[in-house]
Amino acid sequence: MNFLLLGKIRKIIRNKSAVSGHFGEFIQGRFDPNGPLVLITVPNANRKVRVEYAPGPFKVEQNGTRSYPKEVVSKIFSVLNHAHEGQFKVNIDMPEGCGLGSSTAARIAFLLSINPDLSPEFLAQSCIADEGASDPIMFSKPEKLLWAPRQGKIIRTLPKLPKITCIGGLYGVPQRTDPNDLNFPIITDLIREWEFPNKTPTDLGEICSESSKRTLKLKGHTNDPTRALSKDLGALGYSIAHTGSVRNFIFPYNAVPNKAKKHLQKTGFTHVQEFSLGLS
Repeated sequence: MNFLLLGKIRKIIRNKSAVSGHFGEFIQGRFDPNGPLVLITVPNANRKVRVEYAPGPFKVEQNGTRSYPKEVVSKIFSVLNHAHEGQFKVNIDMPEGCGLGSSTAARIAFLLSINPDLSPEFLAQSCIADEGASDPIMFSKPEKLLWAPRQGKIIRTLPKLPKITCIGGLYGVPQRTDPNDLNFPIITDLIREWEFPNKTPTDLGEICSESSKRTLKLKGHTNDPTRALSKDLGALGYSIAHTGSVRNFIFPYNAVPNKAKKHLQKTGFTHVQEFSLGLS
């Protein structure tokens, strides 16, 4: 990993960075019995982490979080050989520890506030060095990557998504990712199906549901209502945050029923949101 010159850093007078989170994973599991943990993320531009940098004495102002005091930010900047100086404002508009990508997004946003030219590969390895895991949200099309989150590297590039609309939210208590946890199902067959270039929304829903079902069973979430809710709503399928509380329901493009949001909220879902993917 290349270190940046402090002199170059000091040339930046002011910079703002905004990084989108994600919404759990379409699929996640072991590549094969002896292979790495891999995933395909669900991108979500509705929720972001924003960091603003300005010169001055070292100070961190936090909005929507208490996870980034000065000692944590100093550790993030250690990969840049950055002196303890500068005024930083961090704003997180999503719940933390729920599978929404806030931790990876915050680290990326802090680093880009100092140098907006850092490569996605550098950002990924910086997250790995700091936390031992990362989501691929530093890339422009993260949903097209079969990603190894513990190594911070691309395993394969995948076909584009079919056009879908998703609605979902948070169900249950927050659950932070444990970078040492490799207890996930084998998904070799699901990866093979995902690589088919002309998947329909129905195909995608079935693959995601199977991945989610395997993880929920392995992790002992026997009372999780997501499968039943998917049927109640008439969804094509569902996906989850495989380490988190995100539950996501997949529909054909622009075909989410009007009752969906209220139905999820009545069931105990919070932070319900709707978004579309596969449009470009």
